[in-house]
Amino acid sequence: RAGEVVRHVAAAGFEIAALQLFSLDATVAGAFFAAYRGVWPRADEMIGHFAEGPTLALRVTGGSAAHFRDAVCGPVDVELARTLRPTSIRALFGETPVKNAVHCTDLDDDGPLECAYFFDHLAGGAANVVPSGAQRGTTR
Repeated sequence: RAGEVVRHVAAAGFEIAALQLFSLDATVAGAFFAAYRGVWPRADEMIGHFAEGPTLALRVTGGSAAHFRDAVCGPVDVELARTLRPTSIRALFGETPVKNAVHCTDLDDDGPLECAYFFDHLAGGAANVVPSGAQRGTTR
């Protein structure tokens, strides 16, 4: 369903500036989600989920980060997303608060950092410089 999620992002008017498939083990997923430990009660579940199979990382540009997070991704809780944002990615493709189809940071400043983790650190691509204001979504 990753293709459907990518089409959904593009249809919402955002540009996909980078896209790459990653396989994360628990150590790598844990490093990515380290900031969520102790803050989000399901952080360890999320780490396990990201280590279960491939992760498609997207660098999304254009438009408002808040609009992308709130309207395009939707609330983390998929049942709430289905009520409040029925056309959001989480409402359409999510199963549970952990298996909710997309990770999108809640903090505007973290988007470039999370892009850098995937596209610079993991991919090792010096050419993958994160543009100012970039957002990041990962789909599972």
